[in-house]
Amino acid sequence: MLKRVAPPLSGATQRVLTLSCCYSDAGYGALKPLLKNRFTGSYYFAVQEIEFADAITNWAMFYKKKTISRPHQAVVTQINKFFGEDILEFGLI
Repeated sequence: MLKRVAPPLSGATQRVLTLSCCYSDAGYGALKPLLKNRFTGSYYFAVQEIEFADAITNWAMFYKKKTISRPHQAVVTQINKFFGEDILEFGLI
């Protein structure tokens, strides 16, 4: 399925994956080798468990600030500042 949804990247194209569930940090670590050449980065939750309302608020803020032309542009600091703790992280793939 990954081959259809996310074909290999070419040139300087960037594509990010958002992992929006509990233990998504472990998912990022496990998926990272499989995502190479298909994604250039991933946003995921740094906390092991996250309340549904916090997850929805996080992603609403994320998509309001994120641009397609610059998917790696930093939004993590602003979101974490809003929550008062480091709940969101970005990792390169």
